[in-house]
Amino acid sequence: MRAQVSLELLITVGIILAFTIPVVLLLLSISQIGYETSTLAQADASAKTLADNINEMFIQGLGAKKFITIAFPINTQSISIQGKEVVIKLKTSNGDYEAASPIFANASISNPSSLQGKTGLLTIKFRTVSKGEGVEVELYG
Repeated sequence: MRAQVSLELLITVGIILAFTIPVVLLLLSISQIGYETSTLAQADASAKTLADNINEMFIQGLGAKKFITIAFPINTQSISIQGKEVVIKLKTSNGDYEAASPIFANASISNPSSLQGKTGLLTIKFRTVSKGEGVEVELYG
């Protein structure tokens, strides 16, 4: 009698595990997709904030300065200004993603080598170099 009860309990637990494990794995994969989507949205917002502040400093003219703090996603590979846009490059499960936002100022990053792999909260200093030349951006992490 005891052996039968033990066997029935083992079979019941096995059936419950057989149905529970796939559901848990499915929920984990769905949460990963949601996390990645929010990371991409955060990168887009950060690129837009950087571009808006660069444009604002350019409009204010010579001598304008501003400090802001921006949160960059955990999988940020680089932050750069390429041509007339701010680009934040991320590594995702589908490959690289570039969040870009246009600017109308000539801008440069004063310390570009220090931006490789920077994530989290960064303090950024914007400074207008000269009226015709554009905006200089300094990032501190």
